[in-house]
Amino acid sequence: AEFENGSVKTPIAWIKANFPMGTLAGNFLHEIFEFIDFQYPNDWAVEIKRRFKNEYASLRIELFEKIIKSFPQDVSIETTMDSNLYAEELLIEMMVAWLQEILTTPMFKQFTLQQLGKEQHLAEFPFYLALSDRVLAIHRVHQLFKEYGIVMPEFNEANSARYLKGEIDLVFFDGQQYHIADYKSNFLGTSQQDYSHQVIQDSMTHASYWLQAALYLVALHRYLSIQLEDYDMTRDLGGAIYLYLRGMNGLPEQGY
Repeated sequence: AEFENGSVKTPIAWIKANFPMGTLAGNFLHEIFEFIDFQYPNDWAVEIKRRFKNEYASLRIELFEKIIKSFPQDVSIETTMDSNLYAEELLIEMMVAWLQEILTTPMFKQFTLQQLGKEQHLAEFPFYLALSDRVLAIHRVHQLFKEYGIVMPEFNEANSARYLKGEIDLVFFDGQQYHIADYKSNFLGTSQQDYSHQVIQDSMTHASYWLQAALYLVALHRYLSIQLEDYDMTRDLGGAIYLYLRGMNGLPEQGY
């Protein structure tokens, strides 16, 4: 452990600290969560191996190099093939362990993503959000967030925005309400304290994720109002949770 200002800083797991950063790495993790069955960890290794091929091969090579450098005492140096086989085995083992920690991290009232069956969630949920045909009240939007105690950076001016479209990483039903989850591969540091609730709130403020979350919830609200016959927003609509994957370790209030 590292000591800073007299306190112990717990390091995050090796794979979380060393997994590549950037758009390609983020897309890789998103695809993993899109295609795995949350409730069947025995199948995760196959999906991870499949994803590390083709357009994500560069991620595998980068991680192989890091593993061989970080764990030289465990890597066979007889042949390059032996080293790569060991690196792949260790990589898949660490990735599966990471997924397990993410999916068993308790969130709403001890609810975990691993409780979700296939019929209880939708991955990469597309939305098309029509806006009113008038000048956007940017300052009013900013004021609304302030009224609810959410600090937001100043928005850029926009004269009009008629139509928005996108995809929500995960829409799920916890047995009582419908929620949104957004996966973030952001690297905030190598210590578990770097992914505390307050640090993540500050990160969301800096990146304007609060506005994104609000738009997602508006889109989900409109969808549910059409799909559910007796829909009641206060009863059925839950919240949006942003999952900073590198900080999730199976414990509450860590990584989201």
